[in-house]
Amino acid sequence: MSDSKTSQVETGKLHITMDSNNLQVSYVSSMLRVLQAAVRDIARGVDDAHDLFEIHPQPVLLLSTEVDGPDLQLQIFFADPTNSKPMVELSAQAFDPFMVQFGNLLKLLPQPGLWGRVARRSGPSSIETETDRRLDELRVELRHF
Repeated sequence: MSDSKTSQVETGKLHITMDSNNLQVSYVSSMLRVLQAAVRDIARGVDDAHDLFEIHPQPVLLLSTEVDGPDLQLQIFFADPTNSKPMVELSAQAFDPFMVQFGNLLKLLPQPGLWGRVARRSGPSSIETETDRRLDELRVELRHF
């Protein structure tokens, strides 16, 4: 896939757009698995949402898809596990910090030098928590696209 974009276009939904041609199932599956773990991890850390993950059944992540020309558009959102009704507030509470933390992780990564080599970074690793580790896994998975 040549181009992959992740954004929160619509409140309560995380949108991912990628080239729909010749998708490797293992890459898509792995990316969705890691994305789900990272989003759930961040959602559990949100004060107003934490209690929802302490009860069973927990909110579920649902996926809607649409193909627009060469683009495969994925829309991900939390829903009530009993009736699949979108939980817009929970989704927004989870996706906002998800995008901020993922953006912060990307900003801390070493940048390519003038001749394409990655400059070595001195100092502590940007991977400090389990959430950071999951976000870094997501970064690696997204490189397949």
